[in-house]
Amino acid sequence: MEKITVIVTLYNRLEYARNMILALLNQTKMIDELIFADDGSKDDVKDVIGDLIDRCPFTIKKTYQADLNFRAARSRNNGAREASGDFLIFLDQDVIFSNDFIEKIYNARQKKKMLCGRAIFISKEQKNSI
Repeated sequence: MEKITVIVTLYNRLEYARNMILALLNQTKMIDELIFADDGSKDDVKDVIGDLIDRCPFTIKKTYQADLNFRAARSRNNGAREASGDFLIFLDQDVIFSNDFIEKIYNARQKKKMLCGRAIFISKEQKNSI
């Protein structure tokens, strides 16, 4: 069985890390590993998610690089180097997704292919209601 790793770029606004964990806990297909690829946040993500770690059936890791302006691609690469999964899913920290998102992405996989998605932008009111 392939292991699934989710790599989430992170920069400040660490409350999104909490939301990400809560969304992943409600998935119809569970991941094996979550990596927060931190691009130089001022605070430590563990201070924000510490109470959730024991609830997670998946491993949580963090990579960190100093804040030298926007380097999201390098941050994602740092996360990929730490990943132990066979199937990597890259997400931004503020993504909102359905409970079957991981299952759908995983079931759509093909060898030697990359799947890409496109964000749908919603209003702050819509985001807050979700």
